[in-house]
Amino acid sequence: MRKFLIAITMVFAGISVSVAQASEKFPLSPYTVTPEAVKKLPDETSLTAKAESPKRIQGSNIPEDYLPKKSAKGESIERTKEEEKVREEEVNETNSSQLSPIEESFYLRTEKLGIQLKQFGYEFFKGKPEFPVSAPVDRNYILGPGDQLFIYVIGNPPGIDLSAIQSLVVDREGKVYIPGIGVFYVWGMSLGEAEKVISNAVGANIKLTVGRLRTFPVYVSGEVERPGAVVVTGINTVIDALMLAGGVKKSGSLRDVVITRKTPSGTKEIHIDFYKLLLYGKPVDIKLKDGDVIFVRPIGKVAGIGGKVKRPAIYELKGGETVEDLIEMAGGLLPSSYRYRATIQRFKNNSFLDIIDGNLSDKSFLNIKIQDGDVLVVKSIETVPRNAVRIEGYTPYPGLYEYREGMKLSEILKPDLFFPDSNMKFALITRQYPPGAIPEYITFSPEEVLSGKRDIVLKPRDRITLYKFGEVKNVDFNRVKDAFVVEGEIKYPGVYAYHDGIKLSDILSPEMLLMNTNLYYAEIDRRDPRTLDIVEIKKFVPMDILDGKTDIEIKRLDVIRFYPKYLYSPILVSGLVKKSYYVPYHDGIKLSEALASAEFVDDIKNLKVEIFRKVSSDLAEEEEKKVESSQKEGEELLKLRNKGYSIAKDEGEEEQFLKAGVLGKESRRSPDTYFKGGEQKQLRQDRGYLEFGSKEERVETEESLKKNVASIFLYDLLVKKDTECDIPLKPGDRLVISKVQPEEIVEKVYVSGYVKKPGVFRINEKTTLYDILKAAGGFRENAYPQGIIILRESVREMQKQRIAKAILLMRQELEKEEAGIMQSDLKGEELRARQAAFEAKRKLLEEIEKAQVTGRISGIIVSSNLEELKNSPYNILLEDGDRIYVPKKPGSVLVFGEVYNPTAYVYRPGMTVRDYIALAGGLTKDASEKEIFVIKADGSVVSNSSDGKLNFDWDDENNRILLDSGDILDYTLQPGDAIIVPTEIKVPTMWRPLIKDVMQIIYQGAITIYTITKL
Repeated sequence: MRKFLIAITMVFAGISVSVAQASEKFPLSPYTVTPEAVKKLPDETSLTAKAESPKRIQGSNIPEDYLPKKSAKGESIERTKEEEKVREEEVNETNSSQLSPIEESFYLRTEKLGIQLKQFGYEFFKGKPEFPVSAPVDRNYILGPGDQLFIYVIGNPPGIDLSAIQSLVVDREGKVYIPGIGVFYVWGMSLGEAEKVISNAVGANIKLTVGRLRTFPVYVSGEVERPGAVVVTGINTVIDALMLAGGVKKSGSLRDVVITRKTPSGTKEIHIDFYKLLLYGKPVDIKLKDGDVIFVRPIGKVAGIGGKVKRPAIYELKGGETVEDLIEMAGGLLPSSYRYRATIQRFKNNSFLDIIDGNLSDKSFLNIKIQDGDVLVVKSIETVPRNAVRIEGYTPYPGLYEYREGMKLSEILKPDLFFPDSNMKFALITRQYPPGAIPEYITFSPEEVLSGKRDIVLKPRDRITLYKFGEVKNVDFNRVKDAFVVEGEIKYPGVYAYHDGIKLSDILSPEMLLMNTNLYYAEIDRRDPRTLDIVEIKKFVPMDILDGKTDIEIKRLDVIRFYPKYLYSPILVSGLVKKSYYVPYHDGIKLSEALASAEFVDDIKNLKVEIFRKVSSDLAEEEEKKVESSQKEGEELLKLRNKGYSIAKDEGEEEQFLKAGVLGKESRRSPDTYFKGGEQKQLRQDRGYLEFGSKEERVETEESLKKNVASIFLYDLLVKKDTECDIPLKPGDRLVISKVQPEEIVEKVYVSGYVKKPGVFRINEKTTLYDILKAAGGFRENAYPQGIIILRESVREMQKQRIAKAILLMRQELEKEEAGIMQSDLKGEELRARQAAFEAKRKLLEEIEKAQVTGRISGIIVSSNLEELKNSPYNILLEDGDRIYVPKKPGSVLVFGEVYNPTAYVYRPGMTVRDYIALAGGLTKDASEKEIFVIKADGSVVSNSSDGKLNFDWDDENNRILLDSGDILDYTLQPGDAIIVPTEIKVPTMWRPLIKDVMQIIYQGAITIYTITKL
């Protein structure tokens, strides 16, 4: 029976080992395949090669060639293990590169501190144990079946000849047979005990040694990589078994590994704490016995320690450890640790993270009990000496230099600190004094310090940064205020140090100039120190600075720009401006940029800009000789009169132009001139002019005759920000500001959509909606005049003012409410509820601030029979710039707001608001049912408070009156209507009418834009 059990055991051991061998080739679970693991999976070639790896004894993890055996010559041989090691290293590398869940949870808290902690001790069990062929066996080795023994006789006892016995093997019954002497039962005896028994029987001094070691299975379970049976020898320890099982998982305990061992009286448990070995070097090498079961328990409580300690890691706790114990586990403090400040991050009640500050010199802090999940962070002392300044950057001698009280920059800044190509115009001192103060940035010129012109008193820990020439071409003016920039066609461009009283003559010298530097034109961009906006562009003549004729004081944040001689001609701005000026040309410059610094002498609504561009002289018509002179325009101009208009229009061009003005970009331009896609489509009119200016301006010759390429109203360009007016300029353009003539202002309206003749139409003070629709040819098939859209600039301005008022009111109320929350004693749920309500109001304000208004006139009812409009009260007078859109008959109803599926739904006659809300999945929990309203296709609004108890509506499709109960949910909808379900927000009573009005304006605008884009 015993032999049968042993056989069965060996079979199961063989199965486990086969599984373990497969696991070694494919160490990752198929459920956790990563791209890295896929790259490491062996291909067919490598699998074939690995199939020929060292043979293993059946039922054993130990390679056959690792055990001693006799060769043909009786010598012990050992096969190379390089292939096995490479494979094991690949597996270990894959496993170790991934953070365990415990490590990840700690990393999320310590990442910002630059600390990444690993669990301590687990790498010790990775890899494979070694099985040396000549491992010594001590006298306490327990013998068992399969052990090979060598017997030696000390001396020459009479009557005994054991020379013919080379070795003895313990058989399956635990016996050894010595010819001529007898059978000895040695199973369970130590090697020393067996020697005594045989020596007493023989009557001589017998010496036994172990040759081939027996193998037997032990079972490893719990938190290991490959649980199951592993085959070991009698000299192997529990550490060897854990290595054979792939090592301990990071979810397993290293402080309570249990060996269950059979004894004559039953079983006993041996508990092992591997921290004794790993931290203190105490032996825990318990030898394994046949039938041992090793169980790795799940990991217990853990705590991390990082910062300035010798061995930062995540350690497993036994219970009762203190801050002092945790520091001891980590090997103690580093010399650079700051003993007066350490922090413990601790979870409180599994709900929030708490911080405990302490002093490592304080015994009470060291005695604090460490809890599960704690992280102890030991701070670092300052690494910069307090009596030092640092020189860094582009220098041959960077580093720390001794600081003395009252020390000046000139005492430390010597010529040997610079390279030949060092920047001698700009360097920087970064000062944070006292420590913790806001950094201060002080600029200086090394050239001036070395020459003795300037000096600066240093402070402890100042950081002096030196630069290479050309390295610093720009500067963050938000931080560095005492600086200015020189750029363009100059020998030494870059950032310069500013100091009070510095002038252009201090930096501009003949050595600064290049062959191509323009000596007669340069400029300074002068900025507002608070906003950094350019507030002035000063022009100067570099030659006058060099000759000493004039000089200009440089200001902080100035950008001094030099230009090349022949690259581009500048752009001239003249006419009705206080002072004519030049604007340097650059690629991409547009009209608005060129006019940014213009000071106009009249109201911008009365002015236009004409752009004149150089053309060949033969294009100037000789017959256009008549000259107009205007002293009021600030300079004498001779202009050639306009002659011959010819308008170039492409088919469909007008429609596209009208759509471009959806949001109210109404223009006062003549319909003879308009833009498409940023390119000017304009009447062909050739203009030239001869310019007589001040003494600095020369008389233009015939070669400089100009062509008027555009005439733009400044109101459209600069006030309405019409991007279509902002055309790109070319070198040498002349921008002449002049008055808009009465005949140039033409009142007009724009008609588009489903009319027969869309376009731009002139109007007068008596033109009505009927007149224009009639002029447009009436409605096309499928037109939906009931949803007509009329946009008006004056209405748009009123809507904007209404929204601005709402925004101002809400912002004031929110500021008061925020202050009230901060000063209140509310806690818990009450505080969170009030904060949530405040946040909802804040988001509502953000939505209102982003809202677009269209200026739609609502409630204009137009039937399909246009003639009915003529004598209708809806036949309104039109205004200049009105835009009229006739949409296509819609086949849907829109549902917006707090429903589960807001979208467009197919229109079905007779369906109510309630029906469509049901189609949209119903109201969400945040919906305000009583505030639901409907925006009709004509822009009018229907709500619970918009009418009495009975609501009437006309059904065009069925030619009948619709009657409902007055409840908005029972309101019967028409094509193109939109249902709005607002969010339930508790607002002050005084807010409600205004908020309701504003929300209707916002949704009305959104639906209007949606409808127009569908045209």
